[in-house]
Amino acid sequence: MSLRHVTVFSALAATFLLGGCGTDSDEIPNVPQPDPTELTDPAEVVAAIQAALNERDVDTYAAFLEEAPVARAEAGFRYYPQSSDRQDFPWMTGDSWSRDDELAMIGNMCNPGFVSDVTQESVDSIDSQFTVLSQQTLPSGEIEVTTSAAITVLWAAQDGARCDVILVLLLAEDSEGFLRIREVNEVPTTGRGVEDTSWAAVKNAYR
Repeated sequence: MSLRHVTVFSALAATFLLGGCGTDSDEIPNVPQPDPTELTDPAEVVAAIQAALNERDVDTYAAFLEEAPVARAEAGFRYYPQSSDRQDFPWMTGDSWSRDDELAMIGNMCNPGFVSDVTQESVDSIDSQFTVLSQQTLPSGEIEVTTSAAITVLWAAQDGARCDVILVLLLAEDSEGFLRIREVNEVPTTGRGVEDTSWAAVKNAYR
């Protein structure tokens, strides 16, 4: 499946949260701040992943991907692209790629110094919007969260790619009880054309 380029007619608007500046008397020293990756609510995990992509924060993104599974023999995080894409990833073993592969691609997309062999450009911006469609707890204790994901990646002022897909996240608790992403399964939205760009294909351009 080839990347489908899109022309962007207007610049993406960036939203910044402006906090008030407190005085010295307002500040409480030595108060530990909560770790933004220590989450137990699936919806908050989805929101955090969206924010990490938009802010191109690789460290936060990486923290949510399961490293070593708890109480099972299988490997950690796996990304399962759409079945129609698999022939485009000859480097992939089986029907999924690993945490290391995922972070290598996301890391390159977030690195302004990395130029893709496919696009001949580095990524300028990522704009992702995730919407939770459903959630269920499986007999295994894992939580399956189905989301719609609209993601626009720009690598030039008026050039980039947009994908509109379904991402099914499988969440599991780590050893401390915080949720981590064990698997992501990408599937097309209903009625999409065969030439539409997938999220896996966009990431593959920055492998």
